Amino acid sequence: MVETVVDLAARKLGIDPVELRRRNTIPPGAMPFKTGLTFTYDNGEFEKNMDMALAIADAKDPHAIHEGQELFAANCAACHGAKAKGLIGPNLTDKTWLYGGKPQQIAHTIANGTAKGMPSWKNHFTTAQIADLAAFVHALGGGQ
Repeated sequence: MVETVVDLAARKLGIDPVELRRRNTIPPGAMPFKTGLTFTYDNGEFEKNMDMALAIADAKDPHAIHEGQELFAANCAACHGAKAKGLIGPNLTDKTWLYGGKPQQIAHTIANGTAKGMPSWKNHFTTAQIADLAAFVHALGGGQ
């Protein structure tokens, strides 16, 4: 219901619905945030989560996959190999996925790293770039 109202409001205002949502997110620096009702939000990265959800929704987008391929070649091939068949890092083209092969799981692994040696990339890449990388890795065929 709320999403329908936001979409309708965006249409009436002549702006993109995502932009309207972005304008109305609570920035992390405003926490704790007390609403006009009885609610208090004490934490949250709403805009970052929205960016990740939007990017994951486009996991099969050819442009995202292409951008991810370029990022992979420049940043990931040293460990995973130019063809992603594995070197220091694991093979990303087979059906063995230690941390999950769905786009959101791949994005989480890229962003946060793993205990087995994969570094966290969340401070190196934007959320959209992480999603592009996840789209590319998923497209390699090993993902679910």
